Amino acid sequence: MTSSGDELPRTVDAETSDPVGPGTDDDSVARVSYPLRVAYCGECSLPLEYCEFSGRFEKCLEWREKHLPEEYAAAVESGAAEPEDEKKRQKRGGKGQKKRGKDKSDPNPVKIHTEQRGKKKNVTIVTGLKSHEVNLKDATRLFSKRFAASSSVTNDDEVTIQGDIADDLVDFLQDKLNINDDYIEVL
Repeated sequence: MTSSGDELPRTVDAETSDPVGPGTDDDSVARVSYPLRVAYCGECSLPLEYCEFSGRFEKCLEWREKHLPEEYAAAVESGAAEPEDEKKRQKRGGKGQKKRGKDKSDPNPVKIHTEQRGKKKNVTIVTGLKSHEVNLKDATRLFSKRFAASSSVTNDDEVTIQGDIADDLVDFLQDKLNINDDYIEVL
């Protein structure tokens, strides 16, 4: 047998649409005729009950008024056809942030730090040169000539130079690339 809280599943007689089985009181089960007929919206292709969640509810209502006037009248009576306030409804993606142009008056700082590569090798990494309108390929050529070391552009705004040259690099950035000392950070 079952425990006191469990109910046995209810089945429906296919010919009479009457509920059959234990726990089928006349008041507890609504009469349903099978097969079920579900109407779909021609605008959003969802069942009519779910049109309000499609994001195009106003167009769905227009379609419903034109093609299924009895369903539209039922929606108006139930209050589902009231137009939503445009300010309350969130647009997809939320409020977009305004794109700001480059602010030339306050560029990002140039950050210089060294990392160990292997056991005894070091590399110097420079970031933030793009905000000072420095061409990174030209800068790598200048670094290679000045420090007699290999240098390369590794990321979008990152230059890697072989060797620990952070102290010499600060003077070089001030003299050759005209970057103010206030915008150079050695980490």
